[in-house]
Amino acid sequence: METKRDPTSRQGSESSGRFDDITGATLTEKLHNAHVRLANIGKSKPTPVADDSVTPSSAGDIEPVVPVSMPQTTLPLSTRAPEHPVDLAAPAAEQGDVADVVVVSPALLFPEQAGVQTIQPSAIFEKTEHVLPGSLRLGPSEFAVTMPMDSIGKDNYERALAEHSESVKLLLSGFKSVDGNVLPMTEQAQLLSDVRHLIEKLDNIAVHTDLNMVEHVKRSQPDVVKEASFAEYSSAKFLFLAELIEIAGAQEKHILFVLGKKETAELVERYFIGKGFAPVRPRAEMRGYVELSLINGSLSVGILSMEHDVTVETYRPPAVVFALDSTFNASNPAIEHLRTTYARNGNLLPVVHLIIANSSEHIQRCLPDLPETQRLRLLVHIVKSLADMLGDLQDNAVGVHEDAQEIFTCLLSDDFNASWNLPAIEPLHILVSDGLQSEDPLGTQVTDPMVMGTSVNKRIFDTLDADTPESKRQRIHSSQELTQITTQSTAPTSQNLDLTARLQSLENLLVEMKANHAAEVDRLQTTIIESEARYRERIQGWEDLQHRYEAQNNELHKVRKERDALLEDKTNARIKAGKQEDEITKLKDERKQLKQDLQSARDALKTEGGLKEELEVLREQNRKLSEDYAKLEKSVEYEKKQTESARRAYQDASHHAGMLKNETTTLQDRVAYLQSQVDAEAVKLSELKKQNDESKHSARVKELEQTLEARETLLRKKEEELRTLRNNRPATRATSTQPRSPKAWGNNGSRPTSPGVNNGVGNRSSGLRFSSEMSF
Repeated sequence: METKRDPTSRQGSESSGRFDDITGATLTEKLHNAHVRLANIGKSKPTPVADDSVTPSSAGDIEPVVPVSMPQTTLPLSTRAPEHPVDLAAPAAEQGDVADVVVVSPALLFPEQAGVQTIQPSAIFEKTEHVLPGSLRLGPSEFAVTMPMDSIGKDNYERALAEHSESVKLLLSGFKSVDGNVLPMTEQAQLLSDVRHLIEKLDNIAVHTDLNMVEHVKRSQPDVVKEASFAEYSSAKFLFLAELIEIAGAQEKHILFVLGKKETAELVERYFIGKGFAPVRPRAEMRGYVELSLINGSLSVGILSMEHDVTVETYRPPAVVFALDSTFNASNPAIEHLRTTYARNGNLLPVVHLIIANSSEHIQRCLPDLPETQRLRLLVHIVKSLADMLGDLQDNAVGVHEDAQEIFTCLLSDDFNASWNLPAIEPLHILVSDGLQSEDPLGTQVTDPMVMGTSVNKRIFDTLDADTPESKRQRIHSSQELTQITTQSTAPTSQNLDLTARLQSLENLLVEMKANHAAEVDRLQTTIIESEARYRERIQGWEDLQHRYEAQNNELHKVRKERDALLEDKTNARIKAGKQEDEITKLKDERKQLKQDLQSARDALKTEGGLKEELEVLREQNRKLSEDYAKLEKSVEYEKKQTESARRAYQDASHHAGMLKNETTTLQDRVAYLQSQVDAEAVKLSELKKQNDESKHSARVKELEQTLEARETLLRKKEEELRTLRNNRPATRATSTQPRSPKAWGNNGSRPTSPGVNNGVGNRSSGLRFSSEMSF
């Protein structure tokens, strides 16, 4: 096979011979003119669809990038076969462009996808939204939040799967035994019952690990506070409830929790009682048509079991409904009545599903409607496949605390649906084996075209990913041969020149795509390395947590053994104490009998007479005297103790009296000192009062002096004015021939006062002196 020669690196003689019909002095001008000619050809007639000979030499090197799974809030691009194929190889020329961009059809880049056309997101939004395979099947105003699972729950989950592994194996094999015979119908029914029991166990573990041993918990009668703490430690759902209670504790909200079984409801009730909640009504009144309501401050909760299908009365209008297990059914009459009764803003009462990621309850919500046997078979197959990813959250998921905060924000808003902004749950990536597909005819029941299209696309990407390097090299060699055949054609025509220009543009585009692909591969490798580091860190954390759990479990076993030993010792001690009491009773009876025998013997000796009688009488007197002497010694000892206690009491009283006397003396000195201080303060107060009065009088005197000075100043001004008026008065001429007028004031030789107001009294004082102070 000949090696490929790059058209851009040929010798100048070959280039000049090949492009002689294109005008231009330099190669750049010729390339520009070739693009212009190609654009003109594209305007004049449509370019035929490129055949296999146009395939570039490096087309096989480009690997299609696997589409990244996107959240449901941003729909990914879809693909479908075009109804009217359009040639996309013709270049779109624009005025003034030097180098036009060539749009290449997918058949040219990827021959495997010759009948695929890309649709823009706007075209998707205009159509009816379909449920993607593996997505959660939720109704209107229903939301879901995925949560992690603790190592305790994972251990119980794996243990339950291991216990029922035989039943699961028989179900997946199509009810065929090891020898290949089909099981009878009775054994098949028993097998299905066992698998249902397994699914029930797995659902219980997703809620709380103690639900599979409820009877043991009832008999043990644990402390509700410790039980609530353990529930938060071992279950993410109860940890979410604790976070939500802590955040919404001061709000007047009523939250409804819907559960499936009575045992689960009792467990949740004990949890809320352990968190400080109390029933709002007596238990006798909360049966039948009334929910189980508890309250703590302003926050109240209601617990409703799905076993009731009648209308239930709630304590207060609920703000939201939380579904804690997989038994929630939106079609239940009681649930439908509640959601329609308390609907707001044209939306039903919101329901939030708390789901453990990749668990059985998560998978059940993603399965389509199928017959029960097929549904169980598919369910247990997916449960086994996703057992290693149990509790693993998606990349854009947030923690339990953040989930509680976001949901509380939605509760405070007027429109719960509009304010919901938690990331949507990604569809499950379910890969069913060929053997299971051949045994279970599920593929023939899928009639949804959207689902079929998605499956076709998935198979296309699987086929592209499954290509081996040998097949890529084969495509490379075939494309190289076709390129060489094209480039070695004789008599360079205008068609060859057009193809050459298009090949150059296509190769440039391929190089750019290759560079982008390499950058994307580097980014994905970096992401994989970071994910592996986080995975190893998480595994290390799980190992530490498992070690802590095992240590605590061992310690718990030790404590239980010590408790059993103490209970056994206590039982033995009680038995021994009972035996000792019996022996003491027997000894008392024997002593009493001996006393009676002794008294009878003494009486017999007295009746016999003689020396023995006298001796016995003396002995009796001696005993009486000894008893009296003992009594007297006791009384003397008692009197001594009384005297000693009286002496000590007298000493204490004397000491206390001395202390009181000292305190009295101290208080008297303190009173005298305070009295002297009071007298001194009274003297200071009187002096201050005198000083205050003196200052007030001095201020008054100064004020009067200022007033007097102002009046004197005014008086001087007035006298000045009067003096000025007198000086300015015209004088009488002495040479006047007119005789003087007779004096009207008599012969006293004095003139009357100056004319003015109230000048009836004749005096020499001026009436203008205090004229400014006169009232007119």
